[in-house]
Amino acid sequence: MKCYCCSEKGYKDCCQPYHEFNVQPDTAEQLMRSRYSAFVLLNEAYLRTSWAVEQCPQELSLDANTKWVKLDILSTEHGQKNDQQGKVEFKAWFIHEDQLITLHEISDFVREKDRWVYFGGRLFDEPVIPLSMNQQCPCSSGQKYKRCCRTK
Repeated sequence: MKCYCCSEKGYKDCCQPYHEFNVQPDTAEQLMRSRYSAFVLLNEAYLRTSWAVEQCPQELSLDANTKWVKLDILSTEHGQKNDQQGKVEFKAWFIHEDQLITLHEISDFVREKDRWVYFGGRLFDEPVIPLSMNQQCPCSSGQKYKRCCRTK
């Protein structure tokens, strides 16, 4: 099974070791990808431990009715193995109530106790796109929306 983070690797070789707390991400981008996969999987425990302590919200609003469909990494700045800070700009698309919503953010990551954590980010306004049953599914499956992500 391919990883949810769109890395082209298998989940067991990509984000799963992070989610099982077997290893820590070496880069800010790896952490960002693993957090995206955690949102897909509703993995609140991982999301909480990958958040900077002072920034982690009391409650996370994870919704099982949200269907995450795609992640694109647009750019990275610093955030390598030996850096102390990094930024990752990304777009993540999800479907909620027959609407395609784009989360476009420049995320800030910092080293906390020698591991990468999410510190916060700047969101950009993106249009919400109503989905019709007969259009191509936004997940890039090549199927119509009504026969693909609409049914899952």
